Amino acid sequence: LIDYLPFRINESIILKELNQLVTRFDVRSMDNKQPNYISIPVYYSEETALDLERFNDAGLPLAELIELHTKTVYTVSAIGFAPGFAFLSDLPKALHMPRHNTPRTHVPAGSVAIADSKTAVYPSDSPGGWNIIGRTPISLFTDTPPFIPFEVGDKVTFGSITRQEYINLGGKL
Repeated sequence: LIDYLPFRINESIILKELNQLVTRFDVRSMDNKQPNYISIPVYYSEETALDLERFNDAGLPLAELIELHTKTVYTVSAIGFAPGFAFLSDLPKALHMPRHNTPRTHVPAGSVAIADSKTAVYPSDSPGGWNIIGRTPISLFTDTPPFIPFEVGDKVTFGSITRQEYINLGGKL
């Protein structure tokens, strides 16, 4: 999407600028790239799983949710929505849950969430409509390079930690 004011700049100038950008663009092939493997600790609990009731109503208690969510290796399929927000594919079918019809106005940073066939971690406080199932104490977005710990194609796993481990790692409740 390119947004510009047509009365301030004409189309030919925009096209010239775009052509210059495209010729400087560094295209990298991912064919030979080996994925990084990232493990994210998560405190799954009634304190942090804000949408636990939705999963319980679907017949999936917290213990089963944890088992299914932590035994899967996910693939970073896209990064977007917010800086550092990685869409992770290959969520087990039993964990699929639709987004909320009305998003929350505030989701805490580090919230681990599910929407439909994807899972993700909110890298910063933001609004959001995904189902919150836990929280990580690990910061997934910084203001210094490389900014985020993963790239498209990387593999991600989640590991369950206790409340005390969460706090010891800097987590806030």
